[in-house]
Amino acid sequence: MGMFDDVQCEVPLPDGWEGCGLQTKDLGCTMSVVTITKDGRLVGDMREWWWSEHKPVRDLDFHGELTFYGHEGRQPGTPEWRWHEYVARFTEGQLVSIREASRDRDASSAEDAKRLSPEGVAARAEGIAQPGDAS
Repeated sequence: MGMFDDVQCEVPLPDGWEGCGLQTKDLGCTMSVVTITKDGRLVGDMREWWWSEHKPVRDLDFHGELTFYGHEGRQPGTPEWRWHEYVARFTEGQLVSIREASRDRDASSAEDAKRLSPEGVAARAEGIAQPGDAS
């Protein structure tokens, strides 16, 4: 699974999802918590290491793009499951935009779920090509 940082977003997301449990691997992956505030700032309790004490929340004055993601529903491949991925762009610490990372992610998510299902894994082990496999 790997380490990550939690993301909370007080700004409306472009697809209208009011997600919780958002994550990113673009910061330090120290299990810190960051928030995109309603004022468009990225604040957080960034730690040096995952086992370090939480630091006081501060403005991170972030410059660049932050990719974050989450999902709704419990099981990939089911009708209620949906992947959400966003890219927030900050310039000199101020949020400039948030956009969806990929509009066709749902289609590839369904393919991923099929490919990663027990049947898909067995088929790949037998050398049968699956959707999403590299040619």
